Amino acid sequence: MKNKKNNIFDKKEIKKVHGTFHDFQDFLRKKFGKGCWSWKPDSFTKKKWRCFDEIKFSKNLTGYKVMTTIEEYVKKHPQIKIVRCDDSAYAGSDIVLIPHPKHGIRVMFFPQCTPIQNEFFLYGSDFQNLITALIKMSKTGVYSAEDKEEKQFIKKLKIQK
Repeated sequence: MKNKKNNIFDKKEIKKVHGTFHDFQDFLRKKFGKGCWSWKPDSFTKKKWRCFDEIKFSKNLTGYKVMTTIEEYVKKHPQIKIVRCDDSAYAGSDIVLIPHPKHGIRVMFFPQCTPIQNEFFLYGSDFQNLITALIKMSKTGVYSAEDKEEKQFIKKLKIQK
């Protein structure tokens, strides 16, 4: 790693690319991660290590209070976008789009009434809002469409009103 310009593990570059997500994740863990940390014994070394229960954490990320707390966070971080949808109980829920500049977009789903986080429903207007948000994020350099086919695909996805 003599050439610092080509170092893909440069801490400043990693922070720039993934910092928004990691800051958001830290915020979520501080606000809603209570009771998710535990100590597990390692059978090989006989030492205990601290682990985070992601399944329990995902169940904590459900409900109106979580959604409003995230909305307040997003007001201070305009690069993150919220798109409305419905959960499997057809209650208003949120899809959160978090940019990773020149790499892509992380999508997180926060249901209001059900702990099932792998299913949501989009009405026509929700679908259009999601596509519009993704296109806008792609045009601001969040997603770098290097390939000609990708650029043509993004051009075809213009929303008509």
